[in-house]
Amino acid sequence: MDSACSSVPVTSSPAAGSATSPSSPAAASPEYSPGSSRSSSPLFVSSVAAGDDDDDDDKNNKGRGDDDDSAAGQREYNEQMERELYAAYVEIAKLRRQAVNDVSDLLGKFKIDDGRDGKPAQDLGGPADKVIQEIRGRAEKAVQDLSSALQDKDARIQRLRRTLTAERRTRLRVAKTRSQPRQQRRRREQEVRELVECGFWEDQYRYDVQHTAVRLRAEAEEDRSRLEAEYQLAASNFRQQLESQYQLAFSSYQNQVQTELQQVLRHIEGQYQLAFSSYQNQVQAQLQQVVQQLFQQPQQLFQQLFQQSQQSQQPHQWH
Repeated sequence: MDSACSSVPVTSSPAAGSATSPSSPAAASPEYSPGSSRSSSPLFVSSVAAGDDDDDDDKNNKGRGDDDDSAAGQREYNEQMERELYAAYVEIAKLRRQAVNDVSDLLGKFKIDDGRDGKPAQDLGGPADKVIQEIRGRAEKAVQDLSSALQDKDARIQRLRRTLTAERRTRLRVAKTRSQPRQQRRRREQEVRELVECGFWEDQYRYDVQHTAVRLRAEAEEDRSRLEAEYQLAASNFRQQLESQYQLAFSSYQNQVQTELQQVLRHIEGQYQLAFSSYQNQVQAQLQQVVQQLFQQPQQLFQQLFQQSQQSQQPHQWH
């Protein structure tokens, strides 16, 4: 079956693609759709998208040499051949799948009735399923192998394109660096000769002297202004520091004087309280003595009177 399918001519026929069964991978994948080419497949789209940046850089360096143009033409031709080869492989895979599906449909409907023993017609669909599955498996494996081979080939093409682009840029950079110093040296020598001839250096020297003197005077004036500003700022800061230190010292002295005055007042108040309490105790003691004396004098008088009264009564009793 494989040899028969491989000998089928490679053509893109929409009719053959319309007979593909919906369950086959050829109908489900847009890469194997009828009439498709490598340019519409996701594999080739990713390959082209990866090389768009290199193509944009190549456009800026277009027309730098015939060798690069011929190499670019050869690469484009090779890429075109790769696309055509890929399209041919896709068509082969489609036809192979279509043949397998057609054989499966035919064997499923085909029955043999020999009529010798009166048995019903023999169904050949069941025994043929294994063969169909094997054929289908081989076809799918071939398609997978083909896809992996094409992926490897695309990767190799991308590497080649990057390598060629890098080589081209290197050649252009080397050529540019080789030509620039020589051109710059010649241009500088010509400029020096022209400047010497027109007396530019003498004028430039006088201008430099004048400009230097003016610049030095301006710098001296700026330094003087800056020093004056710094002196004023330092004097202001020093005055503020002295004022703040005086305020701190005065407040500290004032607090110290107030503390000492409070201590003296508390001492005087304590002594006054002691003297007042001592005087009060003395006055109270004297008052107590006076009161006691006042209480004792009436008693003494009463006793004297009582004694006198008793003495006056005794002679009467004797008579």
